[in-house]
Amino acid sequence: MNIFFTLDYELFLGSETGTLQNSIIIPLRHFTDMLDKYNVKTTIFVDAAYLLRIRQLKANSPALENDYSLVCNNIAELSNQGHDIELHFHPQWIYSNYNDQKWDLDANHYKLSDLPMDVALNSFTESKKLLESISGKEVRAFRAGGFSLTTFNNYIQLFKDNNISIDSSVIRGEHIHSNLHSYDYRDVPNKTLYSFSSNINQEDQNGEFKELSISTVPLISLHYLLKKQIAKNIFDPIITWGDGCGIGYGNMANEAKQKVNKLLRKVNLAAGLDSYSSLLLPYTYNLFKNKIDNLNFVAIGHPKAFSEGSIKQVENFIIKVKDSNKFLTCSDIKLGKEYE
Repeated sequence: MNIFFTLDYELFLGSETGTLQNSIIIPLRHFTDMLDKYNVKTTIFVDAAYLLRIRQLKANSPALENDYSLVCNNIAELSNQGHDIELHFHPQWIYSNYNDQKWDLDANHYKLSDLPMDVALNSFTESKKLLESISGKEVRAFRAGGFSLTTFNNYIQLFKDNNISIDSSVIRGEHIHSNLHSYDYRDVPNKTLYSFSSNINQEDQNGEFKELSISTVPLISLHYLLKKQIAKNIFDPIITWGDGCGIGYGNMANEAKQKVNKLLRKVNLAAGLDSYSSLLLPYTYNLFKNKIDNLNFVAIGHPKAFSEGSIKQVENFIIKVKDSNKFLTCSDIKLGKEYE
């Protein structure tokens, strides 16, 4: 089986973004140091809209000038170490501002489809080129911010115009429609890696694009809550480094509604590397392998949500499965290594 560790390289997206050092660079260094012991590489989806906005504003702020230098050096270092640097894009950065040593994020443009078409197309292309200039390598894979890709009607043309051949925005079986997030991935093919042409939800064996969907397993809500509580009782989920806060579903009323809806339907447990989700990684892996797809398994993580405990849990997972599986990145898909 092929196992893909994928990371979203991003700050927190709520009222407090957190610091670059504590929310990304330090936890990611701890994580990659652990991976080095087993010669495992990861795919890192870098929020290039954030990079673009820092570059645009750094001339007016010594703090941003320093952050831009730090983040460029960090991405180049990760690329030189053999980790796969690919494109992530949170549109809210495009109209965000930096005042009094603090980011003021623009929640009104949270999805690609929230941006004016010309702004979306130009900023996407510009951010991709910027990321490639920093990593020194071609970017061919993409993950949409908030997984909200399909509301942007021109995403196929966007991929073609920017030489994107691999997407990893699909979180299998999940759906949500709110002012911040909007997607429906309930009817995707029953496999992790598949080709598509004009619709990301439909397989086309002759399609020019590939989808590497995030692995999930369906659970009854109460079963999920029980698993979650057991994990909480066993494993301390307190974030060791991250110093920001997330945005949730957009507002308290909508967040409460989404939580109630989850109680009334089946939920999908994603293969996660964060916090107490890392303790459930072996469970998710085994269930996914036996019930859904025994060829490819994709886990998602966020350095901002890492802790010493979660990194240790991921290490334990690697130790258990490394002898019978291959750890791959999106670059290996480009080279066809997932078929070897």
